[in-house]
Amino acid sequence: MRSIGLLGREVPAVILASVLILAGVGAAAGTAVSGSVSGDAATEVEQAILLNSGEGAVDVTGADSQVVQVDDEDKAFRTAATIQQGEDYEVTASFDNTADEEIPAKLVVNTNAPLRIDASSDDITVQRVSNTEFILAIPGNETDQSIEVELTAANDANPGFTETDFSLEPVEIGRASDE
Repeated sequence: MRSIGLLGREVPAVILASVLILAGVGAAAGTAVSGSVSGDAATEVEQAILLNSGEGAVDVTGADSQVVQVDDEDKAFRTAATIQQGEDYEVTASFDNTADEEIPAKLVVNTNAPLRIDASSDDITVQRVSNTEFILAIPGNETDQSIEVELTAANDANPGFTETDFSLEPVEIGRASDE
């Protein structure tokens, strides 16, 4: 067994390595636990903005048939709808903001079909960033704030089932889009 001299004593290398590893893990855990709800955009979006937990938090209208699936953390959802060429359908999502102040968030829409995507709201300020991203300013201490996303199939789109993923992400200062 190899030993290393430390403070005038011989210490087995295995024990010294274990202590150094545990010290690094403890420091990393302390850093991860020290976050707070105020001041950090990613933490605020993660903890304060949620899909409304009530019935109909996400609703699809105008499609021939539809399915909605919400993730376990109430941050993202997926819709699947049957539409024809040139048809449109609307997805309405209802959010709660439990923070005291308005929080900006990015709504990202990903789809497997050529769709035109538009978003609007009477409750939330919506600004288009790209064809698939929107910045939302969600007022604080408000529940049941809805956003409507209209999806229109291109005239040359194949008819059938289309899947669309929606997710809320933190807004990075000075960088709203990866595009």
